[in-house]
Amino acid sequence: MNFDEKADLPEADGPIGGGRLQRRVGHPHQWRSAAEIQQWFVDSLARITDSPPEEIDVNAPFESFGLDSVTAVGLTGELEEWLGCTVDPMAVYDYPTIQALAGHLAELSAAKESSS
Repeated sequence: MNFDEKADLPEADGPIGGGRLQRRVGHPHQWRSAAEIQQWFVDSLARITDSPPEEIDVNAPFESFGLDSVTAVGLTGELEEWLGCTVDPMAVYDYPTIQALAGHLAELSAAKESSS
């Protein structure tokens, strides 16, 4: 299955780094709250950085976690898998903290859910 392929579905309003939230083919979209998305980021970054989750600051810029581009792209892929949607990797520049990006993705997720 090609996960780069996008289903021909209506897109949610609101750009994320110039893109939009779209369903991934073969992956059902599941609405996620900002708190759930934020916790996913905390758990994932704790695993990647080998840090305790309580040391991950949700208000710190993503760049402060010291991720290289390969790791960041991998993290985006894992997030897409978990959300069931395509996420523009440039979103971290428009929403540079865990809290900001989680809130934005939750809003788009809810909009996508209500349009389904």
